[in-house]
Amino acid sequence: MAENIIEDFKDFTDPGTYKNIINNINKALEKEFLELESEADDLFGTGEEEEPADAALSKEEH
Repeated sequence: MAENIIEDFKDFTDPGTYKNIINNINKALEKEFLELESEADDLFGTGEEEEPADAALSKEEH
């Protein structure tokens, strides 16, 4: 039984596998966020007229 468990988790110990899993999750989350952001822009009209968050933050700092 222990050998089966070890075999099931072997992929996680291979170099790069964990990083690839995390990268895939991050890409999926980013895609979902961008889709939701676009939908919000369509619904609330907040598209191009707003400044990027970085620009707004840098103005506040000065």
